[in-house]
Amino acid sequence: MRGDPIPRSGGGEGKTGGVRVFDETGGSSSALWILCAGLGLLPAEAPALSLFTNKDAFLAAAGAGITLESFEGLSDRGLSGAPIVAPELTVVPIGGIADVRSTPLDGHFPTDGTEYVSYGLTSAASGGLDFDLVQASTAFGLFITDFGDVSQGSLSLSTDVGEGNAGLLIAQNPPPQPNGNLLFFGIIQNTPFSVVHLTLTTPNDGIGVDQIYMQSIPEPGMIPLLCAGASVLVLRGKVRLGKHLAPACAGSSAPPERAKTTFPP
Repeated sequence: MRGDPIPRSGGGEGKTGGVRVFDETGGSSSALWILCAGLGLLPAEAPALSLFTNKDAFLAAAGAGITLESFEGLSDRGLSGAPIVAPELTVVPIGGIADVRSTPLDGHFPTDGTEYVSYGLTSAASGGLDFDLVQASTAFGLFITDFGDVSQGSLSLSTDVGEGNAGLLIAQNPPPQPNGNLLFFGIIQNTPFSVVHLTLTTPNDGIGVDQIYMQSIPEPGMIPLLCAGASVLVLRGKVRLGKHLAPACAGSSAPPERAKTTFPP
């Protein structure tokens, strides 16, 4: 956790302290556009930080290049404080223990396939999960099950660097949450990050996590090529606009052409 969480505004799209929040619908804010705009190759239209509580809105805003990790390649393991290594990321329990499960338990359940990660907070103060990404990302989203049904406290997310580093509030108790509740939370920010911290301050509580989405940053040599392609799309749009305007301009009145004077040889 880094600092006090930034609260989310509720209902549709809102802004809190320069943060754009999307609940059920969202606009376009792809990481590729952010990268190209940062290089000065395209106009910067995407907000610095966007938060999502709806998976479809998050995926639509993130655009292409999204990677999914749902732990389907892992086998069940018992509760332990050891990291859980998956193909796209490593899950590190902080102040608690975690396991990989294929059956629902105590309100925790999978949201994609059969495998998921279940975490239990053993510290009296706070704990959570760190997600160490294999590749830096500008987008991160996940499903969380069964938060806040045991004790009072909060659930928040932060990135190791950039706009989300200050901490973002996901949910809290009070009010008490029902057993087996389901949350989605996603973030898109301008600054690439490599670690995501998920922090609980609810003693003796636990959560399940599954269906984690990331958007890896292209290799440095690929960025100019991708941005060049995006620039071509922008230029094509301008050309189409010019073609539509040409007939209208052709129909406008113009001054008569001066008569040419011909001199005898």
